[in-house]
Amino acid sequence: MKVISMSFLKKVNIYQMLFLVLGIISPAPIVMLGGKSLYTIVMYICVLILIMGCRVRTMQCKWNYPMMFFAFSVVLSSFVSLFFIDNAMWRNRAATELINYLCMILIVCIAIYREKDSLSDYFKKGVYYSCVFQVGWGFLQILLWKAKRLSINDLIFCRLLHMTNNTTQFKDGTIAVTGLCWNSGHFAPVITVAYALSANIFVKGIIIVLAVFSKSRTTLLGIMMCACLEVLFERKRVIAYIKQRKGLVLVCVGAIAAMLVVAVGWEKIWKELSEMIDKILNYRNDDSGRIHANYYRNIWKIVSTRAPIGYTLFGYGISCSGYPYSVYLNQYTGSGAWVVESDFINFLFSFGLFGFVIIYGIIAKTILLARKYDRQMFVLFVTLVFEGITYNVMFKWVILLLLMQFMFLEKKQRMKHVES
Repeated sequence: MKVISMSFLKKVNIYQMLFLVLGIISPAPIVMLGGKSLYTIVMYICVLILIMGCRVRTMQCKWNYPMMFFAFSVVLSSFVSLFFIDNAMWRNRAATELINYLCMILIVCIAIYREKDSLSDYFKKGVYYSCVFQVGWGFLQILLWKAKRLSINDLIFCRLLHMTNNTTQFKDGTIAVTGLCWNSGHFAPVITVAYALSANIFVKGIIIVLAVFSKSRTTLLGIMMCACLEVLFERKRVIAYIKQRKGLVLVCVGAIAAMLVVAVGWEKIWKELSEMIDKILNYRNDDSGRIHANYYRNIWKIVSTRAPIGYTLFGYGISCSGYPYSVYLNQYTGSGAWVVESDFINFLFSFGLFGFVIIYGIIAKTILLARKYDRQMFVLFVTLVFEGITYNVMFKWVILLLLMQFMFLEKKQRMKHVES
């Protein structure tokens, strides 16, 4: 393992360290301080330090029209919620998310302003390191539960650190793999980032194994999508890699298979895989699958017969997509301010048609640019869009990564045009 020397640390300035730390803690929502997500706290600190260090009065932010429209849609949807929704619980959620999103937009602008520091790269590295660590943490969750019936998240974050009251999810009578997230669905983008950004075939193999045991359809389908995209768009590189390193590939595949058979047993492996495939093919017979399908079925009912046109166009406020389902369909009325578990529906009802088009326009542009300049990010965001059909995986840290990559890749394209 390569050791990080002190000379390397001396080259990292405070801004790069901030973005690295922000990236490391952002995919770990159960890590809290005083009842608040540590990611949110560090993000606020990061904004203050960046503002003080960048002399905002003289700073020329690297705005572009998509980012301007995105910022406008964030403010507009929050305005609708704050002034036209008469429920304080939903208004408070919208106000909190407005502050968070404005901080994220400011961080992206300053990151591009200080482009010489490669801040977006440091954030991406931090996210990747955190996601790979959580892959290992996921295996630890499985092993400790199988051996001792012990939930490591409950032991550390509930009983020892008292950060929260519940960090463990169970499915089918056993523990679900959640990493440092609240549930297996939240873990889906974490494991997807780890797979898509990894260049190590052994790590990819380990991640595929974890996806099978994750008990999450979204996670397994996402990793399958990643693998298919890699084979489809990187087949020449993959074939060349296998030809050059036949021995390494065979050893990695054999080692993974042997570990599985020894640790778990072939019958249990086949049982887990069969159960996951059955859940995917027969989602209508599963309570969770039926609920998610009904979210889509009820869109037209809400838009056409219940919701005022203003809400349809501009949304109900950030992370308030559950509002129309609670108010118009009496769904989860006692669950507080909740979010629909689908990115498409969440963005549609949070930001309205106006913001929905802008957000997916940014995602589409990022995917097209990544197709030319960064194949790993191409695979990642195509997969995340796919996963977003069945679950909400575009959490704030994913949105922050998306916006940074969007601005970075646009800058890269402009430089290519200047050079040509």
